[in-house]
Amino acid sequence: MKNIDNIVIVCNGSAGQNKSNLLSIEIKKYLEGNGIESQKIQILKPKTIEECYETAYQASKNKTDIVVSLGGDGTINTLQLKKKINLVNLFF
Repeated sequence: MKNIDNIVIVCNGSAGQNKSNLLSIEIKKYLEGNGIESQKIQILKPKTIEECYETAYQASKNKTDIVVSLGGDGTINTLQLKKKINLVNLFF
């Protein structure tokens, strides 16, 4: 199994009444509790869906091991439909 060197969590803070921001903190705690070093986890909070897409796309181009997107259906649809990005999507 490949070592995980970096994880980017992209939150659409405007989705779900701030649920993505709260969930991102819980995901980071979970990852840290399972052996992922804190400095390997980035939480990014773009302001718009377009910025969410661009942030996730750039992370995937920069060889981020795991890109997690947090948001509602608009966020997930935008990220999946615009271009193929390898994502772990968490929808609420």
